[in-house]
Amino acid sequence: MAILKVHCFLIVLILMVGFATSRNLDDHKKCPCQRQGLVDMLRKCEKYLSTEFGKALVQPDGDCCAAVRLADVKCLLKYVGYMEGIVSREKVVYVNEYCNSINTGHHKVHA
Repeated sequence: MAILKVHCFLIVLILMVGFATSRNLDDHKKCPCQRQGLVDMLRKCEKYLSTEFGKALVQPDGDCCAAVRLADVKCLLKYVGYMEGIVSREKVVYVNEYCNSINTGHHKVHA
């Protein structure tokens, strides 16, 4: 059931971001999010971001971190309010900080 909710969320998010970006196709600077990066991040990091898997902050795997580094996480955080109960803002921030700290060698996030 939890996986079904997350997949439904992904569909809704893709539609929301798609609608917002389709209105400004000629001006890439106005596009609110890079869709593919966010979709990849949400798919590969699903178990680390979803509220359905509890409140614990879990260190993401390499596939998730690779997707995080390519995604516009700041933009995703703008939409997390619409996804309460499905995606945890705290987990998005944690996963983003953890993955980027690995990339720089500075582990500043604590579980």
